[in-house]
Order: sequence, then C-alpha cells, then structure tokens
Amino acid sequence: MVSGRFLRTGRKAVTAGIALLAAVWAPSSPAVGLAAESGPALAGFLRGTSVNVYAGHERVLAA
Repeated sequence: MVSGRFLRTGRKAVTAGIALLAAVWAPSSPAVGLAAESGPALAGFLRGTSVNVYAGHERVLAA
C-alpha cells in the first residue's frame, strides 16, 4: 500500500470489506482518519517483527 494513494485504494479496500491495511512506511494523516472512521485496522512501519498500529488497535493481537 502506498501512503499517498491510500484514499483511493483505501476506499476500495473498505468497500471490499478488507479488515487490515498495512504499509512498510507511515500512513498519511488522511489515511489514518479514513481507517479510523471506516473500520479497518491500519498498520505501518512493518519491519521484521515490529509494527506500528495507527487505527483499529482492537483488531490487532500482540504476539
């Protein structure tokens, strides 16, 4: 997922019922807002075993 394109791609994912969106870098503020309002979990900075969750914390389990 490319952060700058999240609004277009994110809306498609929300419509499709995707529960988790992830990126290797930080999402933009509008992307976090869309995810928080629309329901999917949004994660960024996926590196090895670490991840930052920006929206939908309740959908992500800590391992």
